[in-house]
Amino acid sequence: QERARYLGLAMIWVGMMSFLTIQLPDVLIGPGARQVAIRTEDGYMQAKGRAGTMISELWANGVGQKSLLPKDKERVRCDTLGCVTMVAGKRIAFSAKAQSIGEDCTLADIVVTTQAACATAKVILAGPVVQAVWLDDMHIETSGDWQGDRPWKANDREDDE
Repeated sequence: QERARYLGLAMIWVGMMSFLTIQLPDVLIGPGARQVAIRTEDGYMQAKGRAGTMISELWANGVGQKSLLPKDKERVRCDTLGCVTMVAGKRIAFSAKAQSIGEDCTLADIVVTTQAACATAKVILAGPVVQAVWLDDMHIETSGDWQGDRPWKANDREDDE
């Protein structure tokens, strides 16, 4: 019985150490790219959208923060056409209007948009679902991926329609 206790303690320790291997996404994108959060050295920061919304509160809870950090205007530069920031060594543009996409494509490494493609930059098309993006290998997971196929699930890919 005493050996079994030590085996249990070892299993608990292994389970706790497994949290160290989890890599959190670099960017979180809400439906239609209305909300965007980026990972910083201090935690996740609200890069686009309003703070205190249900999505931003869920994101903060999911990454272990009380709330998302407020937007740092020095780090995330915005105008009426969209926002630009650096995340994990890559310049990312969040286009708010179609007329900014051409310029964003030439200046950014990654463009988050709802409507167009670029010849010179990688594009993340923001659909009706939440997306988590890992920039090192451009891996993208959606809330639809986590839900599985359900009749009420929003279609997040053209081939699903």
